[in-house]
Amino acid sequence: MASRMNVEFLTGADGEAIITIGQEILDAMNDLYLQCLVVKVLGRHITIVDLNRRLRELWKPNGGMSVLNLPRSFFMVKFDLEEDYLAAATGDPWRVLGSILMIRAWSSDFNPIRDEIVTTSV
Repeated sequence: MASRMNVEFLTGADGEAIITIGQEILDAMNDLYLQCLVVKVLGRHITIVDLNRRLRELWKPNGGMSVLNLPRSFFMVKFDLEEDYLAAATGDPWRVLGSILMIRAWSSDFNPIRDEIVTTSV
C-alpha cells in the first residue's frame, strides 16, 4: 500500500503535507461504501441513537447495519448484506417519527455540506 501513496512536504518537514493516493486505493475505499444509503429525516432533527433504533425496527435487517453521523442532519447507513440494502433502498416510502425519510444511494461525489436529497419514493 505504501508504494501506492506519496507524501510530500512543500515547505519542509514541518510544513503542510500533500498526500497523493493512487486510484487503486481510492477504488478499494469506494467499494467499502457500495451498500450504503444517505438518509435524512425531512423536517425533523433526530439523534443518531434514535434513528439507529427506529431504522432497525423499520427495516429489520438480517445482517449488520451501522449508522454514521454526517453534517447537516444527514446520516449514512451501511449494510453488511446486499439484500438488506436493497430492501431499504427500494422498499416503501419510509417514515420515521411521522416524517418522510429521504433516501439516496451513497456515491463518492455526495457532499453533505452542499448537496441535498431532492427526490424520494412515494
